[in-house]
Amino acid sequence: MSNILISIIIATKDRYSTLVECVKSLSKNYNNEKVELIIHDNSDNVDTEVISYIRKSFQFVNYYSCTLPLSQSENYNKGLEKARGYYVTMIGDDDTIADGLFNLLNLMYKYDLDAIYSGFSTYYWPGIKLRFNNLNTQISIPKNKVTNQILDPQFLQSLCLRNGCTELGLLPRLYYGIIKRTCLIELKNAAGTFFPGPSPDMANAFSASFFIKKYWHISYPIFIAGNSPSSAAGLGLQGRHVGAIEKMNFISDYTKRNWNIFIPKFWSGETIWAQSVYEACLKSGFEKLFEKNNFLKLYAKCLVFHFSFRSLIFNSFKAYNRNSNIIGKIDNINKILFYIILFINKRAVYFFINRVKMLNPFAQKKQSNQSASFFSIHDAERLVSVNVSSNNNFFAVCER
Repeated sequence: MSNILISIIIATKDRYSTLVECVKSLSKNYNNEKVELIIHDNSDNVDTEVISYIRKSFQFVNYYSCTLPLSQSENYNKGLEKARGYYVTMIGDDDTIADGLFNLLNLMYKYDLDAIYSGFSTYYWPGIKLRFNNLNTQISIPKNKVTNQILDPQFLQSLCLRNGCTELGLLPRLYYGIIKRTCLIELKNAAGTFFPGPSPDMANAFSASFFIKKYWHISYPIFIAGNSPSSAAGLGLQGRHVGAIEKMNFISDYTKRNWNIFIPKFWSGETIWAQSVYEACLKSGFEKLFEKNNFLKLYAKCLVFHFSFRSLIFNSFKAYNRNSNIIGKIDNINKILFYIILFINKRAVYFFINRVKMLNPFAQKKQSNQSASFFSIHDAERLVSVNVSSNNNFFAVCER
């Protein structure tokens, strides 16, 4: 029987500069026999010097590589297949985890939880240009508040479908969350993979929810989501994480062949998450569940944020509307217009709030001081560790 308490999975490809810093940061708190860090590398050209350094310097690292073409989900799937920990979590190669992970694991063990999600802090790597912030680096930590919610994963699936599968919401997840490995094995036995969809985070979160019974959400943001210039999150912030499906080499042929006709066929966060839920339902044996998806909300959001792809959006809407009578078609158009107004209002409020922050001289001074003090992911990790540990009675209150 393995003595490993948790496996941390990182799937990487051609991003050694952030990977090395990520491993260094994790080693500060987790380079011991209770933790294994599994790195699965799909780089086209493996940097043997970097890998040799990582292997020699950090005892908790297990490194694997595969130079054959893999999708993002396939890359993570191969990494997760190597896991031996009782619990599993997953992060990107520009992320890290602050001190406090064992506190979450003790809570999971004490209450026999299948999964826990504690939220996350955000770190912007140098080179990221924020739309409402001229600074090159920034750390964002959620307000330190004590929350403890016992949630029903199947109810959270229904909320996800109600939102057109455009939001993860509070779904249990591997990405910045923790799941018991036995639940993940159940998922693989049913779906044939741990990640039954093109987007690893949504595909796993939605499908794992079929097999998770006892799930908690608490506010303890020790996971630090890194946004580096070449990452999916970083490209999204720069408006570059969108494009034609045919040009995305990291999407599997299966997904390209089996794209749902009701989902606009272009790459964006919204469309790839919807397709991931579709494939998760299909492969897990719950295909009919996807019929409850709110496609109209998906179309509205795509029109607001990706109007240049309007022809593909309208093609999917026509396919969805094909069997509706005239009254149903008019009703669907009205619903889309309603959702468009909601999204535009939300975007306007977001723009206004951030514009006010930019014009606030006190906020600018605070951000400038912060930028000078916390410019690396190691600084971000130290700041988050101090922040979450400042509330010493967190878990005592949380368990009440």
